[in-house]
Amino acid sequence: NCLTSNFKIITSNLFENLQNNIYDLIIINPPYFFKAPINDAQKAWYCGNNGEYFEQLFYQLPLHIHSSTSIYIILADNCDIEKITAIAQKYNCTFTLRESKKIFWEVNYIYALNY
Repeated sequence: NCLTSNFKIITSNLFENLQNNIYDLIIINPPYFFKAPINDAQKAWYCGNNGEYFEQLFYQLPLHIHSSTSIYIILADNCDIEKITAIAQKYNCTFTLRESKKIFWEVNYIYALNY
């Protein structure tokens, strides 16, 4: 029952405020358009001109997982998936497509991340 479960909400830029935490499950709905955000609202959509968000994400993820952690990322067909996966590969992270679904004007993909 979610109403009686104990949980904590933490605001963090990636893992910045989550030091030393190891997770069993991580689900990421990232900003995935390659453009520099100019305010906090744009950080929901833009990952930086060169994908700085993804550079930090794929660098930091291994510090917060164990050998059985499940990691999923949600991307859409209107983002540069090849560029994102190329950044991931620099950090020995690969993508395995688990699900795809057309929603309105775009196709959404759920990938499992593998380290």
